[in-house]
Amino acid sequence: MDRKITLEDIAKAAGVSRNTVSVVLRGRPGVSDAVRARVLQLAESLNYEKRPADAQGARVRYILVLVAQSVGAPVASAHAAAGLIPRLYLQLQKSAQARSCVTAFNIVSREDEEGLVMPGALSLMQPVGIMTLGCIDEAYMHRLVETGCHVITLHSHIDGLNADSVTADDTCAGYVMTKHLLQMGHRDVLFMGEKYYMSKYMDRWFGYCRAMCEYGLPARTNAYSEARVHVQNEESERRLLDQTLSVLEHPPTAIVCGEDFTAARVREYYRERGLRVPDDISLVGFDDVYSDSDRPFPLTTFRADHAEVVETALDLLLKPERKPRKVVVYGEPVYRESVRRISETV
Repeated sequence: MDRKITLEDIAKAAGVSRNTVSVVLRGRPGVSDAVRARVLQLAESLNYEKRPADAQGARVRYILVLVAQSVGAPVASAHAAAGLIPRLYLQLQKSAQARSCVTAFNIVSREDEEGLVMPGALSLMQPVGIMTLGCIDEAYMHRLVETGCHVITLHSHIDGLNADSVTADDTCAGYVMTKHLLQMGHRDVLFMGEKYYMSKYMDRWFGYCRAMCEYGLPARTNAYSEARVHVQNEESERRLLDQTLSVLEHPPTAIVCGEDFTAARVREYYRERGLRVPDDISLVGFDDVYSDSDRPFPLTTFRADHAEVVETALDLLLKPERKPRKVVVYGEPVYRESVRRISETV
């Protein structure tokens, strides 16, 4: 019996990679017209036969999960439940398994980003798609899309990137959290989130601005909100906090913190200086990332619907024959004891 023609056979004859052949035969973008025509012509002349749909469905479906180096270690650790990105990854593993998919974990190093080095796993497997977690360089993401793989960014969005994204409604979240403070009588409200680091912080900043504008109040910037950081770490976070809070003539009555971790650090900063939450200062955060046992204090926050974000992303990934889109998933506010009323509702 004659041997069946494989993707490797076509790739060798065409002088391209196996992944390029796969992209062409799946009708995905990212390949020049000349290469596409050459691959299709060779596939026809070599009598390449696609797997029937039922056999294709029986294969293991791999989802390549790319994680930014800055959050890769926490995701891979035994304490993976602490933090938004680790929680998303755990939910993704669980949901993918329920759909007979396997997730392959890959950390993208800063060196890989700077050199535009694509994941080695792409040459070892044929994933149904790629999901990214954390802040990965924009140029790297554009190069990733050019490989022809179906790319989805989770909990972040890059304008102009030809890829799907599934995010929480962070603009709404920023508005809801800020307005809650304003309704509790606060007028001296500060925003502390690194708005240039990831789209979610910028969106939360927009929500803060909208609420402040509605009340006729200025949206206040500071060293923390204006910082243009490339990597978040504990040392830089604490340094930015000190640069911002130490120069204020007096503490604000309330702070909208870019995420729950920031809120915990702000609380610690003021506690070391004899101020208490919420007696002296009210705090709100985002994501509700702490478990009941790990929560450092009862923080009012906006809870992201991790499960819905992941399920929506999987729906998009497994139905790739459409234009990329941005899907926003709404969460819900969680009111705890970190906010004190200082006047009647306005």
